[in-house]
Amino acid sequence: MSATDDRLADLLEAAGVSPRMVKRARQGYYSDMASGEATPKVTLVKELTYLKLDVLAKRVTVGEFDDTTVDMKAWFLSLEGERFLLEHFPGVSKARWLVIFGEGTGV
Repeated sequence: MSATDDRLADLLEAAGVSPRMVKRARQGYYSDMASGEATPKVTLVKELTYLKLDVLAKRVTVGEFDDTTVDMKAWFLSLEGERFLLEHFPGVSKARWLVIFGEGTGV
């Protein structure tokens, strides 16, 4: 989904985790923005700790794999993000969100 997801997936793959876990990482399962989980990073840390990958778990807890501003902007401007904004902020127009994310003029 994002460069952050791909970087995490590459590191998980190099660490020898299951292909399923690598696939989930690439699909944004552990992303705070794209995941359907309430606490995807907590889930990831628990899974890494269970696998005795404590160094990688620590890297997650200090924020190394947090979504970047670019990741967040891309998600909010996606169809999924647009649906979220409409549901949770119905009074704010798409044009206004584009201004907030530096993509529009506000006109």
